[in-house]
Amino acid sequence: MARTRDQSPPQSTVVLERYRLVESIGSGAFGTVWRAEDEHLQRDVAVKAIPADLAGERAEREIRAAARLSHPGVVTLHEASSDETHTYLVSEYVRGMTLGQIYAEGRCSDRDVVRIGAALAAALDHAHSQGVIHRDVKPGNILIPDAPKSEAGIVKLADFGIARLSGESSLTRTGDVIGTLAYMSPEQASAQPIGPETDLWALAIVVFEGLTGSNPVRGRTAAETARNLASGEFPLLVDERPDLEERLVEAVDRALEPDPNDRGTLAELGEALAAAVEGTDDEPGTIAPAIRRGGEEIRIRRNTPEEMEQRREPLAPRPGGDTVIASAAGIGKAPSLGWVRRAVAATAAGGVSLLWSLELAPASERASIWIVAGVVTALVAVFPRAGWFAGVVGAVIAMAAAGKTGEALVLAAALLPCAPLLWRMPEWWSLPSLAPLLGSPGFAGAWPAFAAFAGSAWLRFAAGAVGAWQIGCAELLLNRTLLGGPPAKADAAAVWAQDPGGAVTHGLIPLLQGPLPAVAGVWGLGALVLPLVVRGENAVADAVCGAIWAGVIGLATATVSGGLSRGVLAGALGGAAIVVALRGLPIFDSRDEDDGPRTMIKRLRGI
Repeated sequence: MARTRDQSPPQSTVVLERYRLVESIGSGAFGTVWRAEDEHLQRDVAVKAIPADLAGERAEREIRAAARLSHPGVVTLHEASSDETHTYLVSEYVRGMTLGQIYAEGRCSDRDVVRIGAALAAALDHAHSQGVIHRDVKPGNILIPDAPKSEAGIVKLADFGIARLSGESSLTRTGDVIGTLAYMSPEQASAQPIGPETDLWALAIVVFEGLTGSNPVRGRTAAETARNLASGEFPLLVDERPDLEERLVEAVDRALEPDPNDRGTLAELGEALAAAVEGTDDEPGTIAPAIRRGGEEIRIRRNTPEEMEQRREPLAPRPGGDTVIASAAGIGKAPSLGWVRRAVAATAAGGVSLLWSLELAPASERASIWIVAGVVTALVAVFPRAGWFAGVVGAVIAMAAAGKTGEALVLAAALLPCAPLLWRMPEWWSLPSLAPLLGSPGFAGAWPAFAAFAGSAWLRFAAGAVGAWQIGCAELLLNRTLLGGPPAKADAAAVWAQDPGGAVTHGLIPLLQGPLPAVAGVWGLGALVLPLVVRGENAVADAVCGAIWAGVIGLATATVSGGLSRGVLAGALGGAAIVVALRGLPIFDSRDEDDGPRTMIKRLRGI
């Protein structure tokens, strides 16, 4: 290291005729990293200066690897060049800390860890799609920006100096062991051929360490670490943290299987991490191993910021977005958007209860309908799942008790699919019922755009499709045109209102035999695709893409339904305009960042 430091250019040197070296921020056997000022663009950059006699295969590999990648979760390489004494790698300067530093100070809550893990999975998946295997994923190579610009950018993966690139003659040469032992997969440690599964293993170790406070493989000595790797005898997350979601611990433990073929995929681990975000604890610190006291297992939180007399401090908020938290108490957003979703869900539930009750209930009962709608609104706001079930079951029972068993069956068929299809987002169980409300004034086509707010690919698709289904059921019950009108082969609700069998034969079956399933598919795909075309990066491009999206939705709906349905084009244009107007806000759920095209295709195959 001394040799490298001695050979580094002195402070204040201007290299490559534009980068003034301000301060050294790190050094190692292969060079020194400087914070530098770009005198042309008046911005801070990071400059890695590698002495000419040391700049060889490693520097070339890092340059070629970084040049292939363009992702918010990967440090961006701006320039690579040389002079007589050094090779320089100029990259974005990330203000923040390494994940290793944050782990050491107990700044991460469980939720922070799974969010970071999900973002890392997306960044690594991008690297692998470009033929780059990192081979040295560890907390010290993961930067946590003070003020990330997006959920995908809450991490910055750095140091591709030992990355493996597709097109190289072999994955590793015999006996060539490179990386950091405590984060190496068994095949990497034994100099066997490696692939994406190697980075998957390392990511699982990083997540395990964040959730438990210890690396499961690391021993007291390098030899002990190597023995642990070779034997496969180390703790499982399911044993260390049985309080965590089952899907999460299973995915992490699976990714730590000795055989690379048994580990699953980055997409699977990323999905499990993303799905666990809402259900994990937001209190900083790590959970200590269980201790027994009086025959009872007790788990306590250790290494908390409070113990170190630290506290959470909000950083500057993103324009139009949440306040970003990246300090002693964790990395996250505050306040949470959960209350917004609950408020909208409660409004939707109350509004739908009011509308449908006013339409279907006898005139003598309408005085109490406002009270019922208010109760449903309050229940859903406080208890999204329980409130929704109470509202649905209560409405179906009340309708059946009034003798309208056929209508009760159709109402149940309209509402009940929401729970299984949108299980992990209970706030969204009520929201598809907004679709019939939008159809009442002729704005039904806006629903696919609103469904795009749901977050992950599956949630967007399901929300879009369920909204179309509820419009069809509402048209049956109300005998009114909200989109395309009741099916021609269906009888009016008055015919089967008191006959469940008739409701199926003369209502639901004609509905399923008509164009509605195809319309539901179109709307589901439309909701899934919209966040991919309206990306919030350029207002003009977003407006153009949003208009094209609306036109495609209108045309596709007209094609599958045999004619342009009421309010489709105008609604789609209006909905897209709203999404474009909100493009700078975190309108899509955080889990969306993990849904790359390949993940979406996998989910669609399972629909």
